[in-house]
Amino acid sequence: MKSQYYLKVDKKWPNNCWIEGEGRYALVAFCRDISITLHEDLQDAIEDKQFINECGCGGACHKAHVIYDLEQRGFKECPQ
Repeated sequence: MKSQYYLKVDKKWPNNCWIEGEGRYALVAFCRDISITLHEDLQDAIEDKQFINECGCGGACHKAHVIYDLEQRGFKECPQ
């Protein structure tokens, strides 16, 4: 069974190529394809974002990576 967070991001970005993980924080890569990683902990999401900002998320990466708090109305972007 898919979590409420999985269902929320799948509805918000229906043309995503994949969704992985669990949790209220969504690290979304808007590069070539939309990919989403869910995190329970904001600090983990921030560390993953720093990693993909340094290394890239794929062949067409242009560092369009954003963390959203799925508990906030309208998916508020998390300050880093």
